[in-house]
Amino acid sequence: MLPDYYAILGVSRTANQLEIKAAYRNLAKLHHPDKHGGDPAKNRLFKEINEAYSVLSHTDTKFAYDKQLYWQEEQPQPGTTGYASAQAGYRPPPPGYRPPRQPYHYSPYQTYDDTRYVYSKWTLMYGKIFVTGLILFVVLLPIMLNYYFSNYFYNRGMEALENHAYYDAEYFFMDAMRDFGGSSTLAAIRVAEIKLALKKNYEALVYINLGLDYAEKTANKAYLYYLKGLAQRNLKQMHRADTSFRNALILHYTPDSVYTALAPLYAYELKDYPKAIACYDSLVRLQPRNYHNYLNRGFCRQKLDRHQAAIHDFDMFINNQGATGPVLFLKAISQLSLEQLDSACVNFRQAESLGINSAGTYVRLYCEIDTSDIYYPPPRAW
Repeated sequence: MLPDYYAILGVSRTANQLEIKAAYRNLAKLHHPDKHGGDPAKNRLFKEINEAYSVLSHTDTKFAYDKQLYWQEEQPQPGTTGYASAQAGYRPPPPGYRPPRQPYHYSPYQTYDDTRYVYSKWTLMYGKIFVTGLILFVVLLPIMLNYYFSNYFYNRGMEALENHAYYDAEYFFMDAMRDFGGSSTLAAIRVAEIKLALKKNYEALVYINLGLDYAEKTANKAYLYYLKGLAQRNLKQMHRADTSFRNALILHYTPDSVYTALAPLYAYELKDYPKAIACYDSLVRLQPRNYHNYLNRGFCRQKLDRHQAAIHDFDMFINNQGATGPVLFLKAISQLSLEQLDSACVNFRQAESLGINSAGTYVRLYCEIDTSDIYYPPPRAW
C-alpha cells in the first residue's frame, strides 16, 4: 500500500512545485535529527519526509505516483465493505494507466534527471581519433583518387607521345588534367605543345590558360607564358605576345629563348627599334657566335640613323659568315648616308652582282658619270 506523500508534506494534491518545495523545507528544518538527539521516531519521520519530497518534486515520478494512488483509492481494501465483491469481479485499470517501472523505494539523494554517461579518457581519445580519421578519409579520398589518375593518364600520354601517337597522347593528357591532379600542369603544357606543332594556336591558348590556372611552380608558369607568347605571335597578336614574353622573362624563363622571340617582334613587327637593339645586345652577350644577331642589330641601328655602328655590325657578320647580297646592300646604304660614296659604290655593284636588283638603281643614280649631251633648244625667231 502506497503512503500518502501529500499528507506527509501537509500539502494538497493540487499543490505546485513551489508549494511542495516550501513545505519540504519547513518540515526538514522542524524534524531534522540533529534537533531531536537521534530520536528513532523523528528519524523515521524525517526519512518519510525526504522520500515524499523525492517523489513529488519531479514531474515524471509525481505523475506516476498520482496514477497509482488514484488506482489504489479506487480499489476496495481488505477488511472493508465490498472487498469480497470487488475480488469477485475484477475492475480493469483506468484508461492510460501504466504501472510504475520500479517500486517507490527512493533515496533522498537520488536524482531523476536524464541519464548522463561518463566515458573514460581512453574511450574519448579513441572516439576522437576515429571521427577525425573518418572525416579525413571522406575529404581526402577524392583528392587522392584525382592525384593518382592524373599521374596515371599523364604517363600513358607520355608513352603515346614517344610512339608518335599524337592524338592518343592528346586524349590521355586531357584526362590527366584534374582539379587536384598531380600532373595537371604538365599535361596542359604537353597538349599546348602539340597544338602549337599542329598550328592550332587558338586551341593552344585554351590549354595554356588552363595550365596557368593549375600551375603552382614558378618554372611551369614561366614556360606557359613563353608558349602563350608564341601562340599570340602566330595569331598576329603582337602586343599581347609582347606582354606574355615579358611575363616569362620576369619569372626567370631562359633569357636567350625569350630575347630570341622578342627581338624580331620589336624589329620587324612592332617597329620598336630601341627595344629591339636592347634585345639584340643581350643576345650578343648570351650567344657571341650567333652572327645573325649582329646583322639584325645593324639593321635596327640603321633605322635609327646610327650608321657607323650599323657598319660595324655588318662587318662582323661579313668577316665571320661571308658577304651576301643583302648585307652588302645594307652596308652600302649606311656608307652612302655617311657620304662614303666610293665604298658605297663598290658594295652596291657587288650586291647587284649577287642578285640584289635594287642595288643597280643606286649604282646608276650615284656611281655612274652622266656623259650624255645636254640638248639645248634652238633660239626662237622673233
